[in-house]
This record gives sequence, C-alpha cells and structure tokens, in this order.
Amino acid sequence: MAATIKALNARIRSNKVADYFCSTHFWGPASNFGIPLAAIADLSKDPDINSLNELPSTSFLKNKALLRTTITDHDRNPTADFTTSISGRMTLALTGYSGTFMRYALAVQPRNWLLFGCHVVNFGSQTTQGYRFVNYWYMGGREQKLREEAQMPGSSLDQKAQNIAEGAKDVGRKAEAEVQKGVDKVKRE
Repeated sequence: MAATIKALNARIRSNKVADYFCSTHFWGPASNFGIPLAAIADLSKDPDINSLNELPSTSFLKNKALLRTTITDHDRNPTADFTTSISGRMTLALTGYSGTFMRYALAVQPRNWLLFGCHVVNFGSQTTQGYRFVNYWYMGGREQKLREEAQMPGSSLDQKAQNIAEGAKDVGRKAEAEVQKGVDKVKRE
C-alpha cells in the first residue's frame, strides 16, 4: 500500500500542472477566495443592514434613538438579516489581514501569485466595504437616506399608518359582527 501511494505521488510530482494543482500553493488561495467573493457579494447590500452590536457609539444611552430607528427599520423590512451584515470591525480586520499577507505571498519561494491575487481582490473589496460603512455611519450617508425616504410620497410611515387604520377597521367590523350575533341570539331567546 505504501509503495502504491509513493508511486502515485511520484507520478503526480513528475507533471508540473498536476504537481501545482495538488499543492498548497493552489488549494490555499483557492479556498481563501471565499472571503473576497463574500465581500463582493456584500457590495450589493444596503449599508443600513448592520448588526445591532455594531452601532457607531459604544454608549447605549447615546444611541437609544438610533437603536429604536434600527429596530423600526427591521420592523419595516423583517426579511433583513441582521446577522449577515456589513461589519465595521470585521472589515477592518480583513483589510489588515489581506494587506499583510499580500506581502507574504510574494516573500515565499516560489512566489505564490494566485494567493497574491486573492489578497489584492480581498483588500480592494474590503476597502470598498469599509468606505461604505464609514460613509453611511459617520459621514452623513444614513441621515441623507432617511431624508430621502421621508420626502418620498407613500413613505414607510404613511404606509404604516395606513396599515394600522386598515387593521383597526377590520377589528371594528369583526367586533360589530360579534355584537350583532349576540343581539340576534338574545332576541331569539
């Protein structure tokens, strides 16, 4: 059995393409490409979708209104997933990670250009995510979005008020029908 494995390994190592394909110089970057692909997919997400523990300030009392607004935003869009969101801390960590390991991808011998490319793509996408996060939470992006939403006819507040009014009418009709049933029952007795 050991001789068979040794012969298979020698056969793989004799072919340059198979040797590269079976090495960590290929599979390391190939598996690492999941990180930049996820960041690129997140570029289409609204920066508003942010986890509640990532609010800009650490003081809960300062952010009571912001927290209330964020929860209200979640009520408005209950399909929003607050756990798969743009994270400022993770974006910073991954930007630093990619910036550091870009250098190491070229320091090893032979140079690992695939790993270098992976880190270049990740660095670019994480930097873009970081810009979007900072712009939205610290440079007025959120306030601008809220102003635009408030100026839209049929804004979410109007829609909520309309939904509440419709719900109240339905409850009133149901209550009226129940009262009428009770009156009819009393008249029959």
